[in-house]
Amino acid sequence: MVGVGFFLRLLVAILTERALHSDEIFQYVEQGHRLTYGYGYIPWEYVYGIRNWLLPGAISLILSTCKFLGIDHPTQYTQVVQAVACAVSVSLIYFAYWIGRSIFSESVGRIACVLTALWYEVVIRAHSITPEIVGAYVLMGAVTCLVVKPSYKTALLLGMCGAGTVALRLQYAPAAVVVMAVAVLYGWQKRWAWKYVWAAMVGFLAIALFTGWLDYYTWGRAFASFTNNYLYNKTYGVSSFWEDDPVWYYPLQFGMYSGGIFWIAIASSLFNKQLFSSNPFKKDSLKNVSLNNKPFNDNPLNNRSTSWLLLTLLAAVILSHTLIGHKEHRFIFATVPMFLLLTAATVDRFWRPKKVSLKVSRSKGLGLGGFLKQQNWGKGLLSFTVFATLAALVVTTFFLEPKTSYLRAYWYLHDQAELTSVLSLNNGWHATGGYYYLHRDVPIYLEYHVEGIDQETWARYISHIMCKHEVDPIPGFITVAQFDNLDIRASEQLPTETLDIETQYPPQGGVTGVYTPNVTPRF
Repeated sequence: MVGVGFFLRLLVAILTERALHSDEIFQYVEQGHRLTYGYGYIPWEYVYGIRNWLLPGAISLILSTCKFLGIDHPTQYTQVVQAVACAVSVSLIYFAYWIGRSIFSESVGRIACVLTALWYEVVIRAHSITPEIVGAYVLMGAVTCLVVKPSYKTALLLGMCGAGTVALRLQYAPAAVVVMAVAVLYGWQKRWAWKYVWAAMVGFLAIALFTGWLDYYTWGRAFASFTNNYLYNKTYGVSSFWEDDPVWYYPLQFGMYSGGIFWIAIASSLFNKQLFSSNPFKKDSLKNVSLNNKPFNDNPLNNRSTSWLLLTLLAAVILSHTLIGHKEHRFIFATVPMFLLLTAATVDRFWRPKKVSLKVSRSKGLGLGGFLKQQNWGKGLLSFTVFATLAALVVTTFFLEPKTSYLRAYWYLHDQAELTSVLSLNNGWHATGGYYYLHRDVPIYLEYHVEGIDQETWARYISHIMCKHEVDPIPGFITVAQFDNLDIRASEQLPTETLDIETQYPPQGGVTGVYTPNVTPRF
């Protein structure tokens, strides 16, 4: 299934080229491009220091390697970055298997492996590099290290992944705290030797100190991105510039995006009488389970429904994001693999080895109720899950903008030898491809940049214009390419002047000119 999962992820990356949200471009890959090549958009988050450089730095390493190898065209290096992201995403398949096997059973692990390999949300987001996505991988890595046989290596990795989760996405901190707290609980219960608990703490501290140093190096103050994130978004209320959503937003969203499957998984786990087959908070409850650091594969709890850890983690992620007014489904991506594990457990729980006909059921005096109890609900749920995810994958990936027009337009512009500047009339800066896709150090003007300048003189400053096909003819420009409803219009003569306008620092309403940055950016 790992091979199948990687193939699907890579197929999506190759056949599609679109960002599910502009942040995927401008907050991360654009900054990695700027770090590598020295130019690019600088959004307000990187002026006021509310993002750390972990992900842009990692992306820059990939781009720098591509640059060294001569892979210097945007159609090439974007694919390399996405392929690396897809390879990292495959780790979720391994994590799902080991978590399912360790806290439920071998069969749950295998079902979770299949679901994680195929589930459409995981597949279509695999080539994206954002904190909520990569943070989900790291968080599930920490959970895996928590539930497998303890050792110095797994304990150290647990601590490193726990701190890495917080470093990547502060809102995942409650879930990371749950993982670390359970590790301490296992030490108290003698399920883990204390030497492993201390190893986990050392790993956590090492990454935490590195994250603080990274902020000090890049922003001039240790942990500046964390304190500024809270300062601007919570204290100053900048996040309220984008709409606030009701408290039931996330339950509604994960139910809708899963076709109700995740609601069934939660209900099945909550109303299962073996939810706490062994009280995890009672020291005596495990005295005959995992003494002497026996692997969890020898744990008699494996074949029972011990969903409490996953439910606690789900609550930690969802509640921490519910407290924030502005909500988006992508923010709680870490819940998807957890839901898939609970779904796998639900499928396994209702699995029946054989079917009994209604006639046979009545002959045995069981009636309709007995017949329903004998049916293979697990196979039905698994079949529906696989069908639903494959259908959603096909629809969302191949029928809805396989390759977004404005990104293809930027690739086209990159190859134009006469390109000296671009005027984008179709949308704001956040709806462009950025310099990550253009890969030419030329001004990208927006409509407000040319306000008050007569169209008759645009050809003096601008070599190419991007606009909707229905836009009236512009003097001095002719259409040279068209991408769906998007025109590329080139100047009939080379521009002779440039506009004295700063274009790489796009203003953010309510922030720019209102607040003064309290950091000293290195980049």
